[in-house]
Amino acid sequence: MPARDGRLRVHGTLEQIRRRLPASVAQVRDGADDGWHHVEIQAERLDRLPGVLASLDLPFVIERPGELRDRVLAVADRLAASARRTS
Repeated sequence: MPARDGRLRVHGTLEQIRRRLPASVAQVRDGADDGWHHVEIQAERLDRLPGVLASLDLPFVIERPGELRDRVLAVADRLAASARRTS
């Protein structure tokens, strides 16, 4: 299966981003002085990226692909539904 890539903007320091996205899986380009950095991340499967993005614990914007945005929203919906269950 060919690797898929996602393009994001992540708000944080380079050090914070690199803790979760090592150079072996993501290219991080210095951002402007506003703290946002451009990130290109590689994955064999897009369905693994929502968990990786959640582990960043930093604000991010998904630039592409739209399918990644859909997957992140689906995971967020499932997590929210589970968190609301009381029994």
